[in-house]
Amino acid sequence: MAGPSSSELNALIRLLEFLFSQEAALYTGTADPLSVAQQEMGDVGEQLTPLTDALMQSQDPIIAQVFVDLAQGTLDPISAKQKLYAEKPDLEVSWINSAVDDAFGEISSTPSTGGSSKKKTKYEEAFLPSPNETYMDRPELAPILPKAAEFLTPINKEISRLKSVAPSIKESGRAPTRSLKDVVSGVGKPSAPADLFPEVEDAGIKTRLGMMPRSEQLRLYASLQGKRAEQERARRDVLSKNAASLAAAGRSPLQDALMRRIAGLGGMQ
Repeated sequence: MAGPSSSELNALIRLLEFLFSQEAALYTGTADPLSVAQQEMGDVGEQLTPLTDALMQSQDPIIAQVFVDLAQGTLDPISAKQKLYAEKPDLEVSWINSAVDDAFGEISSTPSTGGSSKKKTKYEEAFLPSPNETYMDRPELAPILPKAAEFLTPINKEISRLKSVAPSIKESGRAPTRSLKDVVSGVGKPSAPADLFPEVEDAGIKTRLGMMPRSEQLRLYASLQGKRAEQERARRDVLSKNAASLAAAGRSPLQDALMRRIAGLGGMQ
């Protein structure tokens, strides 16, 4: 059997060159956020730690843009958290808080190199994810396979339901008016007990909750928070297995980015 002709080989080489180019990223809308930030900010690869890098390379455009903006200084940590709370309700609040705080800490603590002359890799130049990045590194940011989506749908609904009935202290914005030190020393006046169920709108249910002794309210609140924690653990387990399935199938952020780029080229024809 005859091998490919020289013209076919040349066409393949031209296709590969185009896929690994900034033009392909811009034409198909598949530019990796971290690589874009590197072009705009300079060699941020030397300035940012792996956590920030991974978040800026997220396949989720909302997550990626929030951390790109955080790294660029156009978004402060509080605003970054609020944006993620509002636009990514499926993410755990504890994950959002720790991710933003840790990323901001990395950005703030790493000194600027003042413009390094380090040569960019072909992946950075082509606005592509690093070939070393895997979905197992960040299961919560991996694409969701159909089977995983089936398991996640009821879990996410239950988490949302529990959140709507009894949000956590951080989610509801409730905070003690006095510190523990002030309470022990007797400084200041005790505040009225916080409403543990501020999102409940049904008047009948609200009345019945109000008639319950505080101890029973606390037990009910703790029970609901326990059920939510259980569902969130189940969600993390599904996401971990989803990432493992992607890895077992040989998929990676780079591979998927190239496939989307090829698909985008097909749609342009």
